[in-house]
Amino acid sequence: MSGARKRDLMVTAAGCSVRAMRLLPALIVMLAPTSPALAQFPPPGAYTCASGAGKAEGVLTLFVGGDYMWDGADASMGTGQMSSAGNTVEAITGLLKDNKWVGRFEEDAGSVKFAFETMAGPIGCE
Repeated sequence: MSGARKRDLMVTAAGCSVRAMRLLPALIVMLAPTSPALAQFPPPGAYTCASGAGKAEGVLTLFVGGDYMWDGADASMGTGQMSSAGNTVEAITGLLKDNKWVGRFEEDAGSVKFAFETMAGPIGCE
């Protein structure tokens, strides 16, 4: 292959990379509004929790940044952190992690409802 021909291939390959790099920001701008929120976190506040059978379980208080405080109806208390992705939440440290709290939340007109699966069974908070 001649030197001129090799150079033509390198320019063509570089041109493709430049075009792809120009398209990437445009694709991100176009797709961003349609993608689900990946870092959405439920609003801070105190949420009253009950078992699936309606038995009072306690109060879950969420703070900015994912910290929580649990004040159980059975006198259990604890603090820890929750992680959130989209509308799913999971206790990643503390008492609720030990009890495997994993669930989701819904926000409707300022009202927030949680549905957790735990070692003790389903628990809802609002």
